[in-house]
Amino acid sequence: MSITITKPKDDSELPILTEITFEGTADTDVSQVELWADDRWLLGKTPVSSGSWSIAYTFNTGGTRRIIAKGINTTNTKIAEEGIWLFLQDDNAIDLDMNLSANFKLFELTESVTARLSGIDNTPTRGEVENLRTLCNQLLQPARDVLGPLKINSGFRSEALNRKVDRRIAPIVLALLLILSLLAVRHES
Repeated sequence: MSITITKPKDDSELPILTEITFEGTADTDVSQVELWADDRWLLGKTPVSSGSWSIAYTFNTGGTRRIIAKGINTTNTKIAEEGIWLFLQDDNAIDLDMNLSANFKLFELTESVTARLSGIDNTPTRGEVENLRTLCNQLLQPARDVLGPLKINSGFRSEALNRKVDRRIAPIVLALLLILSLLAVRHES
């Protein structure tokens, strides 16, 4: 039993915010195809017709995605699977040199030796950038203003990087706990 993804081709570079049509073939035992991104997000389901299938989807964030077509039989059992890699281009790429607060830049929180050596894109989404901006303005910048310069050696991990480092507690969480402790001690003095 087999299933194929014939369009788009493996390792294609495609723009975000544009509908992408995924097409493929499936053996006669496959009655339905489920299309998944990164084996986490269901992009759609469709019946197989005359050995072919098609699903359209529009991505709203850039980055590398593993697309998996799963062939399902009439008893709802997965009997076939094939995957391809896509690189989704965002023309409005995130500027890693942007200021998040008076003294913190995005690259300081996203820099990762592990990501660089492993070829993992550790660029946050726009929503994650806004969360990091809030973190800097509400916690890190006030802490720096009180304690002086702070060296951030890990402030953000993408999902792919977090999987690579076994989801250990990010060093920034430990640093923030230390900063909060120091601020509490200083406040009591």
